[in-house]
Amino acid sequence: MNRTTSHLRRRAAAALALGIVATVLAACGGGDDEPTATLPPATVVREVPVEMTSFSFSPEEFRFKNGDVVEFRLSSRDIEHTFTVKELGIDWRIRGGGTGNRTFTFTTPGEYELVCTIAGHEAAGMVGTLIVE
Repeated sequence: MNRTTSHLRRRAAAALALGIVATVLAACGGGDDEPTATLPPATVVREVPVEMTSFSFSPEEFRFKNGDVVEFRLSSRDIEHTFTVKELGIDWRIRGGGTGNRTFTFTTPGEYELVCTIAGHEAAGMVGTLIVE
């Protein structure tokens, strides 16, 4: 094989490779006008730290979107507490000085009361708000 034939074959192979790449990119929708695939909101896990102390939640207000999957990272700095939203069926207990992770999927929009159900804690002001938009 002479140099000219070898050179022509390399150029033809390069042109073919570029054509294949262009075809793949076009099929993948690389342009700005093409919609992009995103995960549905329910597959996105959002981590939310919650500190419980006598007698408060930190933060006191939580906002989520309908469909959010939330992993709550609960910690009690002193005594036993609960993270309770009765209307949503949430009632998680954390021992004094303990931690725990709980996951919840929000599917019902509304504004809900968060309380600690340990005797006297709610009356002492351990309340918060959970909003699902």
